[in-house]
Amino acid sequence: MPDAPVNEAIVEELERDILSAFGSAIIQFEVDLHQKLMVMSARHSLITPDVFKKLLQDMYSRGYVSPFELHGRKAWKKMVIEDQHGDALVPRLIRTDTSMVNRRGAVDGRPAGEHMVSESRILADDILHTLYVKLFAGRTPDEQTGRAMVAHVRAMRRALMESRGDFLDYLRTNAPTVQEEMKQLLDARGEGMLLISLRLIEAKAQ
Repeated sequence: MPDAPVNEAIVEELERDILSAFGSAIIQFEVDLHQKLMVMSARHSLITPDVFKKLLQDMYSRGYVSPFELHGRKAWKKMVIEDQHGDALVPRLIRTDTSMVNRRGAVDGRPAGEHMVSESRILADDILHTLYVKLFAGRTPDEQTGRAMVAHVRAMRRALMESRGDFLDYLRTNAPTVQEEMKQLLDARGEGMLLISLRLIEAKAQ
């Protein structure tokens, strides 16, 4: 049986809700984005993964989102913002540190005058500050504390690549003083952005 026609207004509402499900993050894993959409409203709880993927593909064709693979998992990048003076979706170029990160964590190939969105780099700085303040309070940053900090960051990233639960377990066991702050960052920014930021810290330390 063919699918019933979908009202255009309903599709637009769904697309806007999908973009809202990104929260303050630019990047979200597809599975997480679907879960957040279902939690947002009871009306969306019946949207199957296949229907959700088709919606994302349609949004991709119009330049609203862009797909890519992150740590072997399907992820999506938000490419539009809402017009503050109306309901229109305004396309913009959003580049993050997922592309062309060199050994020192720098992003190459930036056209002159291009507005860069470096949320992951800002988040990396926030994480570094939190780790130094909470884990090494009263100690002057030196080579030893630097190595210990990078070891924590590497372990956090590997745990998060496994699952959110493994990440929180690592924090609870090995870094309880930063557990609440890191959980808040994870909730606010999403797994994809946090993984990129942790990798940037590692790359910068190499």
